[in-house]
Amino acid sequence: MNKIVSTFRRLLGREPATPPKLTALQEQLRAVVGSVEPHRPLSVLGSGERRKIEWSDDLTVGNSMLDGQHKKLIAMINTLGQPSLTVEELGEVIFGLLEYAAVHFRDEEEYFTEVAPEIVSAHFMSHTVFIAGAYRFVQRFQRGEALALQDTVYDFLCDWLLHHIRDEDSQYYRRTHPL
Repeated sequence: MNKIVSTFRRLLGREPATPPKLTALQEQLRAVVGSVEPHRPLSVLGSGERRKIEWSDDLTVGNSMLDGQHKKLIAMINTLGQPSLTVEELGEVIFGLLEYAAVHFRDEEEYFTEVAPEIVSAHFMSHTVFIAGAYRFVQRFQRGEALALQDTVYDFLCDWLLHHIRDEDSQYYRRTHPL
């Protein structure tokens, strides 16, 4: 069964939460994720306004389908950056994160397993961290905390774009397209 589907089912309470045996690498990732302070988002301006995030070549993974999905995430971030964002638009983005994760992580994990199978286990674990974060946003939105979520989700996604997509995902492109 697909790891992403299994994770969603566990998060939604439809699958028993039996903790998997963690590898040493996964234990290290868990220790790092738990101890790292979140980075400031890459596009917050001092005036409280946010500039539009544009796609750049340093974000490519060399796969047009995955790059297109990453561009969709950028569009979601830009929606969150709008000062006149409505609760409905915020809800669409928050619930859209779960759909995005299910499709994108499935596709990305299949592709990266083919390209560089020896370095994917920690990468897949970071996807679980994203899913858990997105699910927490959904829960908070459903509890009526919409007003407090726009900045939090925006910061989370900017951090993901900067550190996961640009720094981690792009390593697969560098492996398959050496200088």
